[in-house]
Amino acid sequence: MRGNPPPEDEVTEALAQINAAGFPSAMAFALAGKAAIVAQDDTVAAIELHHKAIEMLASCGDRLLEQLVRGQLVSLLARSEDPDPALASFVDIVNDWQICGDTLLAPGIGHLVVLLARLGHHDGAARLYGAVTRGIELDALVPGLDGTISAVRQAMGDAAFVSSRDAGAAFSYQAAGEFACRLIQRARDELREPS
Repeated sequence: MRGNPPPEDEVTEALAQINAAGFPSAMAFALAGKAAIVAQDDTVAAIELHHKAIEMLASCGDRLLEQLVRGQLVSLLARSEDPDPALASFVDIVNDWQICGDTLLAPGIGHLVVLLARLGHHDGAARLYGAVTRGIELDALVPGLDGTISAVRQAMGDAAFVSSRDAGAAFSYQAAGEFACRLIQRARDELREPS
């Protein structure tokens, strides 16, 4: 969230009015908004609010907002110290994205690229970056993506990076999704291995 968040009493009053109206999508989206405010001070509480919002949206069938909030959640999880819950949460986004490359889900894939690069999976990050950015520019939507991709390019070397990125751009969305799921599983397995 950019700028100054509204005072807590205003947030509480707004949530009460939205809840009184009784529209599940509005209530869930308000929870997600509150999560964005809370995330500045309490990541755990923000994650819990996002989960509640996702549950509400899933129960009322609002897949569009559900995926938007799910993207916000994985963005928050990807920045946390423990990457395993983030990796697990990315599977749902990848599974939905691989159906048609939905641009609403693309920022979630961009956050996955950042996390995979942070975990040292440079080739995989470059391939997914190629797959997801063939139809949308994500640098403004995914904080740190531009710097991450520069670091991946530097770590791999220009020719290897371009080759991997172009190979990813040639993936179908289904192939890119399957590739992402394998990368997620490999990264999770590596996190569980004793040092």
